[in-house]
Amino acid sequence: MVPLALLEEQLLGYVAVATCAALSFGFLLFSRGRAWMVLAGMCLALTALGAVLGHYDHNKYLAELSIYERSPSFHDVLPGIDPGAVKDAAFLEFSKSTYVDTSRGLGYQDGNRWCVAPIVDGPQDVVGFWAVGTDCCRSRGFFACGDVHNTSLHSGIVVLDTQQRTSPDIPFYEAAVKMAAETYDLGLPAEPIFVIWGTTSKEALQNELGSAMIFVVFALFVALLAVPTFVVVLSLGNLWLTKSEPDTAKQMIFGFELTPQNYSQQLQRDLLNHRSYWSGEVIHDYAFHMANKHLFLGPLLCHPAHPFSKWERTVVLAIICPLVIFPVAAFSVQFGETGTLRTILVAVFATMPRNLLKLYLIDVSQEDAELELEGPTDAGAKLKIRQAQTYEFVFLTVATVLTIGICIGCTAFIRGHTSEPLSSVLGRNCDGLGFAFVLEMTFDMLFPYFGEAEYAHQATLGFFGRWCWERDDYRAGKASAQARSARPKPEAVAMGRLPLSRG
Repeated sequence: MVPLALLEEQLLGYVAVATCAALSFGFLLFSRGRAWMVLAGMCLALTALGAVLGHYDHNKYLAELSIYERSPSFHDVLPGIDPGAVKDAAFLEFSKSTYVDTSRGLGYQDGNRWCVAPIVDGPQDVVGFWAVGTDCCRSRGFFACGDVHNTSLHSGIVVLDTQQRTSPDIPFYEAAVKMAAETYDLGLPAEPIFVIWGTTSKEALQNELGSAMIFVVFALFVALLAVPTFVVVLSLGNLWLTKSEPDTAKQMIFGFELTPQNYSQQLQRDLLNHRSYWSGEVIHDYAFHMANKHLFLGPLLCHPAHPFSKWERTVVLAIICPLVIFPVAAFSVQFGETGTLRTILVAVFATMPRNLLKLYLIDVSQEDAELELEGPTDAGAKLKIRQAQTYEFVFLTVATVLTIGICIGCTAFIRGHTSEPLSSVLGRNCDGLGFAFVLEMTFDMLFPYFGEAEYAHQATLGFFGRWCWERDDYRAGKASAQARSARPKPEAVAMGRLPLSRG
């Protein structure tokens, strides 16, 4: 959840927290081994910690950054005007004759030293704009906050004092300017504006974003400490992450293998049908399930024998990602990057078509694998396989060409409506990918599954429901086999309620 704080869509963070919390409770409910229960408890604790740290990061850095991005900038501002005329500004560029009167600087001591100095273009009785900083001045007559001695600089960013957000520094600066006004016999308007001198809007945004990213890295490092903590807890409790079905667990390979192996057709069919129950421990099984089903994890972590291969997944991912980013960026350029309408459009119109297209692409790319798993490959079957492979290649090629066309059209639209660099616009509109990543897990928990044959009238909900079905069927088949004194291989146990279609 902490990395999601870098995105402006708070709804995405709430969905991520709810999804992870639901998964953690499911792990606690269905885990059997004590060690796995400890791991499930740590998942829940890390979810809460991630929510707290993400909320802190967003409020401290990103909320202010968002206001700066949306607020206007004013140029050639005369320091003698009423500051109320530019009170909504995020960045002010003053007239060329403007300077900071460092000789009338003042430091107000309250914990830190809060420094202020008038921004003027000549003698003024009333000063409405003040350069500010902390611990960069003396109590009287010296001010060195920012690059105030550079005569070519006449600008700075405004310390926020808006309805959306008020900087906690404002009360200290107000006390400092009142003291300065009394000391130097200057008039003050009702609401003076405080400026951090010599800082451009771009530098300010980069600094805020950099601080937010540093906090995210720090938070992730803290989260990684959970791994050695977990190991210590297991050691102290003499606990081990054992599996209920160790023979089946040996087949659960993540990612790549150095030495290619031959796998049974039954295993490949189970992978094709998204079998959920493997090792008997729900956390391990869920990790394997996501590694083989998730759009973003699959290209690296799927089983080496999965019929939906890594290269096919990579092509699908390369098609899907631009279809999420570019249309959302084009919409944001025209209608703005915030608001309820945009959130709904990102969550629905950017992710639902993505899911439908992804399922269809998977269906096309796996058709040849299904034919190969159906049985002996005679001449007719081989012809069907070649036709399926050709259709897959043609479809993926056409989808790629259409995606490129859509991206070119969106690029032309973006460049025609803003002078901002394309990379910057696209970078700020990647929240659609965040929705895609999180909602894949959310939908997987909520998507209903139906049985087949005599179980066709039965339904269950999401991964946990299907995992329980398969667990019960596996135990029933295993018990029956043991009663006949013929213990079958794990993958040969019948699971009658499993659908043969891919969910």
